[in-house]
Amino acid sequence: MTVFFAIVIRTENLRRNLFSGMIDELMGKFSVYVGLGGNIGDSASIVEYAAEKVASCLDFFDFRRSHLYETSPVSSYPQSDYTNAACCFRTAHSPREVLKELQRIEAEIGKIPKLKMAPRIIDLDILIFGDLWVGDADLAIPHPRWLERLFVLIPLADLADSVIIPDAEGNLSCIDIHQQIKKLWNQHGQNGVRIKRYRYAESSS
Repeated sequence: MTVFFAIVIRTENLRRNLFSGMIDELMGKFSVYVGLGGNIGDSASIVEYAAEKVASCLDFFDFRRSHLYETSPVSSYPQSDYTNAACCFRTAHSPREVLKELQRIEAEIGKIPKLKMAPRIIDLDILIFGDLWVGDADLAIPHPRWLERLFVLIPLADLADSVIIPDAEGNLSCIDIHQQIKKLWNQHGQNGVRIKRYRYAESSS
């Protein structure tokens, strides 16, 4: 009975997320999910500051932020652990306009061009943008590897049980975030990205 009840609740949550996304888009607003991370300096404070700057952007509504997570780096470069988080908001801006705002915040904090896997002070990556698919050289939405990264999925699970994502053909899929986390954990175990420590930071309102 308990298992059946949990399945019913999860199914209802999936339906609610799909319906909510459709209403947002009919109103000209998209639900946007952004990943935050860095490992230079006081990374927890820097990620919190970056989240506050995103929340203060004009026409970004209903902002929410995950807790902060300290994670091991996925890189062959020797470097410090990362602080990761995720945030979400609704906006009528285009993906390009949102990208421009995020890049402005990154530059303000001090991000400079680096090798792909090198340490960085801050990254603000668009993960999902409503049901939009973008396949440009400098902007890919949904983020190409978001489903493969526990340091993305675990903070994201603070914000949503499931998300609706498109493919290049316009087909929509409902991704159960908790099931994807479980799948990766079972596949990789200690060889995957290891969540090292949970920071009990309050979510921004």
